[in-house]
Amino acid sequence: VGIMLELIFPLPVILVSCVLSVRVIQRVQVLTLERSFAARRRAANLTIVFFTVLYAVFNIPGVVYEVLAAVELYGLERGAESRFFSWDGENRYFRNAVSVISIALNAVCNPGLYFLRMKGIKLTVRKRLTLFL
Repeated sequence: VGIMLELIFPLPVILVSCVLSVRVIQRVQVLTLERSFAARRRAANLTIVFFTVLYAVFNIPGVVYEVLAAVELYGLERGAESRFFSWDGENRYFRNAVSVISIALNAVCNPGLYFLRMKGIKLTVRKRLTLFL
């Protein structure tokens, strides 16, 4: 039985073509996964930035007030009247209001931000709402 060269000759070309095709497909899948991963990473980074800005907006005024009050309190001479900690002055409710309002606003806005940024939470809430409606 003789070897039929016309049938064997394309075999190396077909094998090389198959190997190259598999490598190209693997590379395309890796690139697709990398793009998907990069998109998820950007979304996660943006979510972290939103939560940081939200925290800063609602909590920095209270922190600044406390720092100014502490600097004034430690810098006062004995017997001097404090503008920040005076119960008779115009700022007597400001400290409590800033603390309570900033905590309350942060607590109210956090679930809304979670709802807007987290797809899983958004889908779950939508499913539950459609069950009730």
